[in-house]
Amino acid sequence: MNDLVLKNCKLIESLENHYIGIDNGKISEISRQPLKADEEVDIKGKIILPGLIDPHVHFRDPGLTYKESFKTGSFAAAHGGFTTILDMPNTIPPTNTVKTFKEKKKNRGK
Repeated sequence: MNDLVLKNCKLIESLENHYIGIDNGKISEISRQPLKADEEVDIKGKIILPGLIDPHVHFRDPGLTYKESFKTGSFAAAHGGFTTILDMPNTIPPTNTVKTFKEKKKNRGK
């Protein structure tokens, strides 16, 4: 049995309703037939999309955080459905050494 079932989901390739079973945080099955679970969430016919990847973002930490920070950029990405981002070193100083990377990592989320 699944931990969670998302019911009444539409998939990109089909406008019919589907059930998505989730077990331990991972999709375990997709079916047009009802599935059993401890918890159920009705998606109400909305389309389910996979998490998106943005391979080129400029979060501007350090040095230019008034434009965008790691925190604000991450929140915006998550709100838009992005699960993975790749930050480009368009910062002052550039994040192109181990030292500057460690500094950026230490200050993220501020």
